[in-house]
Amino acid sequence: MAFRLDPSAPIPDEVRRLAREELEAAVAALREPDHLGLSASVHDARKRCKKVRGLLRLARPRPKRALRAADRGVRDAARAISPLRDAHATLATWDDLVAAVHGEDAPAPGLAQVRAPLAARASAAGGEDARERTAAAAGLLAEVAAGVGDWRIDDRPEALVDGMRRTYRDARRALRAAPGAAGDEVLHELRRQAKYGWHQVGLLHAVAPSVLAPLEARLKDLADALGDDHDLAVIRELVAGGSAGLGERAAADALAIIDPVRADLQDRALRLAARLYAETPTAFARRMAAYWEACAATGRERPAGELAGLAEEPADRPPTLATLGATA
Repeated sequence: MAFRLDPSAPIPDEVRRLAREELEAAVAALREPDHLGLSASVHDARKRCKKVRGLLRLARPRPKRALRAADRGVRDAARAISPLRDAHATLATWDDLVAAVHGEDAPAPGLAQVRAPLAARASAAGGEDARERTAAAAGLLAEVAAGVGDWRIDDRPEALVDGMRRTYRDARRALRAAPGAAGDEVLHELRRQAKYGWHQVGLLHAVAPSVLAPLEARLKDLADALGDDHDLAVIRELVAGGSAGLGERAAADALAIIDPVRADLQDRALRLAARLYAETPTAFARRMAAYWEACAATGRERPAGELAGLAEEPADRPPTLATLGATA
């Protein structure tokens, strides 16, 4: 099922349901990594960890110690498998980079040398260490899942809106700091908050899909651009620091495409973020609350537009005399 709250159901029930679904699916993937493959299992589990952490920040279960314990457990599980994810993600990002820059043309000779150590690093991310890491992460997530039933959750939509406001505020602070910041820490924080915001907007999708679906998509775009930038930063460190064991020519060729592409990704991300976070946190929260109120007052949205277009939607065609008579 989609990671969405049903606005017609009690909020506490929905939050607990979604948390259990994501945690249990992540545990299953990590305990049987051969089913999907190690890389896919780790990727799936980490995505679910991000969703749960976004949900925790949205609903903010009580008591606070329960919130902190759950967030810490999910965070530590994600960290345990992070080296496995990074090893595979950097290889995929490198291939994407070379394809984006060179297209059908043959890349510079030195670039072929860069892929070999990245591929070796991805291949080495397995074996006994991987099994220990996935088992440890599964244990942490199972422990969090076992405590979900004890979460006390506010049943008011206003509480969810306040959770969104906090995430939006933190992202906006990171955005303000980004232009003059040294290093990648601030961009990493913006990416983290954008991911939480992306999942939170998705959770509320049903109350206003016409406006929240595009917002959800753009927040994902922001998180993806900053995610690729992060992976390129990891590759750059390996290349420039000498850990990749490359010659001077190969390292120079790699940096010559990494640095301008990173600058371009950051520019695109910051321009998009300036639009996504243009409102004040209070104004953003007021708008989210208004969508929920509209859903409660009028019911869920229905497709609207030209009659010709509506007639093409079998599930929601305009009424006929026969259907009107049947409901009279």
